[in-house]
Amino acid sequence: MSVTLPSHACNPTRRTAAVWEMRRLYRLGWTPHALRRPRTSEAALLVITADTDEAKRLEHHQKTPLWRRRLADALATMQTYAENKNLNRAHGHGAGPDFASLKAYCDSHPSPLLSPAKVILNEGKFASASPRGKADRRLRVPEDVDASGYAVMLEHIRIGDGAPPAPRLHFLDDTDRTGRMTVGYFGEHLHNASTN
Repeated sequence: MSVTLPSHACNPTRRTAAVWEMRRLYRLGWTPHALRRPRTSEAALLVITADTDEAKRLEHHQKTPLWRRRLADALATMQTYAENKNLNRAHGHGAGPDFASLKAYCDSHPSPLLSPAKVILNEGKFASASPRGKADRRLRVPEDVDASGYAVMLEHIRIGDGAPPAPRLHFLDDTDRTGRMTVGYFGEHLHNASTN
């Protein structure tokens, strides 16, 4: 599934409209049909390969409305990050420190939609080094990202707080190579050292 937000999502003065549109769509469910196809003919910069069944497990939780808002904010931020990074390069500017990562991008804004504290660039020792941790985080990506169709996604966004099910969105930032972001997982917190 590919997602393309409206072009005004990267315009700071009109970004609020994009967020409200994302929130409206997410009120329809975790994976509304409106987001299953690119909304424009442009190549999507945010590609979602996540298994929707994982997200559906969260639908009946009392915090679902909060998680939907946070998810919409995260997706809107990821899209704007990829668009702005690509625009900077297209205009001959280097990516610069504000585009070193999604976390740096969020950190560079005075009032970001997505708190930089929610963006985690790496996992702990168990998740990044153990066979089970890596296997859980080996998620689908487009074949132009990796010929195998899979990549280990250690970067994630804390959509929920620490209490179970503690939803997480795992992603691969491939903006330096393909210009895109891939969301490989959205659902309950994956296994780590404290859950084993």
